[in-house]
Amino acid sequence: MDKTEFLTIFPTFQNLEVAKQTLPSVIAETKKNNARLIVHDSSEKGREEKWRYLQELNKHNDFFLLLSTNLSMAHVRNMCLKLGQELYAPEYICMIEDDHGFNEGVIPSLINAMKKYYGNKSPNGLRYGLFTACGKHHYAKKHAIDEACFYPDSESSPGILGGANSCFRCAPTSHWINVLKGYDTDEYLISTFQTKNLNFRNYHKGFTTCILGENLSFDVESIGRGTSAKTKLSLWDETYTASDFRSNYHGKNRLDRPTPNEQVLSIAKGSTKNINTPLTKKDASNIFSRLKLKLSHIIQKESSRTLSHFLDVGFHGDEHLLHLVEYLAGNCKVFVETGANVGSTLVYVAQSYPSMSCLSCEPDQSAFEQASANAGKYGNVTLFNGMSQQFIEHLSKHEPGLFSEQCFFWLDAHGYGFEWPLKNELEFITGHFSAAYILIDDFKVPGRDHFGYDQYQEQICSYDYVKDALDPEKTYQLYYPTYEDKTSKHHPLRGWGLLVFGHDDFRIPEELSCKMERVL
Repeated sequence: MDKTEFLTIFPTFQNLEVAKQTLPSVIAETKKNNARLIVHDSSEKGREEKWRYLQELNKHNDFFLLLSTNLSMAHVRNMCLKLGQELYAPEYICMIEDDHGFNEGVIPSLINAMKKYYGNKSPNGLRYGLFTACGKHHYAKKHAIDEACFYPDSESSPGILGGANSCFRCAPTSHWINVLKGYDTDEYLISTFQTKNLNFRNYHKGFTTCILGENLSFDVESIGRGTSAKTKLSLWDETYTASDFRSNYHGKNRLDRPTPNEQVLSIAKGSTKNINTPLTKKDASNIFSRLKLKLSHIIQKESSRTLSHFLDVGFHGDEHLLHLVEYLAGNCKVFVETGANVGSTLVYVAQSYPSMSCLSCEPDQSAFEQASANAGKYGNVTLFNGMSQQFIEHLSKHEPGLFSEQCFFWLDAHGYGFEWPLKNELEFITGHFSAAYILIDDFKVPGRDHFGYDQYQEQICSYDYVKDALDPEKTYQLYYPTYEDKTSKHHPLRGWGLLVFGHDDFRIPEELSCKMERVL
């Protein structure tokens, strides 16, 4: 037995280009900390190329490699959990998805956090059991334990209070064995049932989650695949799960699925409508209205703002984007930001361009208070506590002179868990200002999948999503980044778009001519 303190399990499926961006970082951090790593792949499409890459990557036996025919993700994870214990007797086990990578220091940070906090009582009333170093995909309102660790707010739902997203879960081995008990299997390759039941077991055993800082890991944007919900990227053939009526994925030929009239849950009365009673339009309308109301309360409760760590640089620390910002700021008197979070970008602009007036907004009270504390010493900053829709309404009433100023906008009030204000923002800006430079963060860059972008439900942060909100009377220039090198030490590459109007003489700076391109 090759005894180790820390074991990482890295299941991967297809997505070769994603694994190329994440797996090397996991290997490097594993070797640096004398830890161990198990990698499993059961790709179908592109299998030969994927397996050649993994075997070449492992030519020095840096990790334990498993290559198999297709298995569900639950079976893979359970198999690796059992195998890892027999091979390495680890004290701690970390399970990550293949679109996540390790930044330097993540392993010792996790070990230290588990040694320090595991089993201790959190202010939310539960004991710390699960640990995650992915702050991006934990959607609870968070409170600080110390400068590096956070816990979920006590008002969060059980799945949030006790859970960590399946992309990054870590716990002592004893916790995996006695509390989490592995992943539940079903008929699917992967499903919500398989991934979320761990969180509920953790909660119902009296445990919560400890969330470590966002800079310890990174993720590569890739659309989730193989869930039991309708999606364009379903992996099953037409009969793989035909016998299970719960499956509702794209193209599924479903068998034995109850018709809408067979069973109707009455949310208001808490009763079940007789299967022989036809469902009327009025019934359906009432049920939908009550369901929509209930869901809206749940969404509002669980979509609290995820607070970032304060950084000493703005705009993700992307050096090419910072050069563009420097060029735009030299032509403008006012910087307007939507979505300050804790104020990293706001402080960076205020400090770097002291003659520029900096206006921003942040709706989350905790984030607003931190942003206010961070930016409070700068006399050129005005920070508004409210949604961006309220913010722009405030500007139209109290800052009418702004419309004639040279302005530079940074739109970042979008993400996971709510209806975005992005269209309203662009409709206001293009309708009220005669000219502007608009940078949109987390923007989809067509044909360049190495740039991450935001997507939530039917909303994709892209030009196609926002184009109908633009004032049709104006002429626009649209620019996208073209570089591939990652220059930030804080974040993976995030997409952006530069929309320009009213500046017909605008040209890309010569030093950036090979880093961005005009597409409109």
